[in-house]
Amino acid sequence: MHIPDEILNEILHLVGILPRKVRGMTINKELVGATVAILNSAPKQTLFQYCSNQSVEQTKDGLDKRLKLYFNNDLRRVNIISDVLEEAGITQVFTLENPETRRVAKATRLKANGFGKKRRSLVKHGFGRFTKKWI
Repeated sequence: MHIPDEILNEILHLVGILPRKVRGMTINKELVGATVAILNSAPKQTLFQYCSNQSVEQTKDGLDKRLKLYFNNDLRRVNIISDVLEEAGITQVFTLENPETRRVAKATRLKANGFGKKRRSLVKHGFGRFTKKWI
């Protein structure tokens, strides 16, 4: 999974100063880039968070598990990075019903309408919608 440098730089600009600590978690360029790339490759650019302090093998498939696999560790980080990206206007955190279990859980979605005020600069670079597949 790769994000073009122009897009990643726009995202990092919106997120702000990196690295920084948020609720005890270090938010850095690699975490931001991995989260956005994972969401971009997901159907409808949306994944359930399924935060879990369990090992990766015991974690339900969702953004938390995919980040654990990407970083090859069992650290739960999805709730914090989702909130950071939502504050920057890049993602939306909401509740969604799982059609298989009928249970409601938190999910994270890339915003489909670009980066808010920064959208014009992305259109100039040929990335008019945030949901464009980069892979």
